[in-house]
Amino acid sequence: MVTFSLTHKGNSSTVFPRKSKVLSTQPRDNDWQSGVEGGVGSVFIPLSGGEICGYMGMTDAAMIFSPEKLILDHEICYSAYEKLHGFDFDESGMALDITKQVGPRGHFLMERHTVEHIRDFRLSPVLRKKNDDDSLRDPREVALEEFKRINETHHPEPLPDEILRELDRILAAADREAEKLDKTG
Repeated sequence: MVTFSLTHKGNSSTVFPRKSKVLSTQPRDNDWQSGVEGGVGSVFIPLSGGEICGYMGMTDAAMIFSPEKLILDHEICYSAYEKLHGFDFDESGMALDITKQVGPRGHFLMERHTVEHIRDFRLSPVLRKKNDDDSLRDPREVALEEFKRINETHHPEPLPDEILRELDRILAAADREAEKLDKTG
């Protein structure tokens, strides 16, 4: 597994994002090895200063795209992000006054603070999903279902005509350059 970060030169206060390449895995299947490589690799994104991750959803050394791996890789990256940024340990978040008030062997379920903050913790849409018989579902199946749901329901707005024309102009210029290189090469 290779990890690198593409960054800008010069002033570190410029707004160009850094891109890290880590989540493409060697195995063709979404198996244990793929999960380990993705999990370990996702840690290197923030550690190398990366802000954008390329190759999400790629298997077989970035040669094959897998829709369910895209969803699983997102889950891995989001978990790494949560671990890196941790929790706010301010006075309100820690609620020491409530902890003292409830005391040992008490519970916090009826406390206003709990009611207001119980949903602050994200539950994965992919992991630990159960079947009707209460057994755990395969995250790959859940991820594929999630990809299909997104694919069927997400309808992005089309790009404005002027942007489409500009993209056509850029592609035509790139094609002309490629033809020149073909003739010389």
